[in-house]
Amino acid sequence: MNDVANHDAVLCDYLEALLESSRQLAVAETDVAGPAWRLCALGRLQLLLPDHALGAAIDCASLAQAPNDWHLARVRIDETEWRVAELVRCVAPGMAFAPVETLIPVTGSGWMLGVPGRAQPLSLPADAIQWRPHRTSRAWLAGMSRDGRFMALDVHTLVAQAAETLGAGIEESTP
Repeated sequence: MNDVANHDAVLCDYLEALLESSRQLAVAETDVAGPAWRLCALGRLQLLLPDHALGAAIDCASLAQAPNDWHLARVRIDETEWRVAELVRCVAPGMAFAPVETLIPVTGSGWMLGVPGRAQPLSLPADAIQWRPHRTSRAWLAGMSRDGRFMALDVHTLVAQAAETLGAGIEESTP
């Protein structure tokens, strides 16, 4: 079996194990419900980000100052200082990653997700997602499409974990 097919098989087995005990939740029970998504392709990973939880994307090339390393960076845009977490490093830390090209604000958090390329809009009915009711491991993984193609993310949990777990590299400003 070649490396790509082996990687795909391992990833599918892993995701199936995560979803094995899950049941479908009602749309109202989950933070990431709804048909409007932004699709981020990270290699063979197809990640769905809930559109209702995101602000307008910003092209990194339009920024006057950009850090060398976006992961857990800070960036000032207009009058707002944002923390940035690279989506690839949060979701698949060991995976090779492409350079961050777009920043997407996570509403109500003060965080942005740094993503390679541009997230594309995607409409998907809520019942196409198999939701994970108990998210003890990989709490940011809210569910997966029933056909196994897409992983639905809870971006608020993702940035909360970045702030909690990875935040040691970001110093808080003192008043």
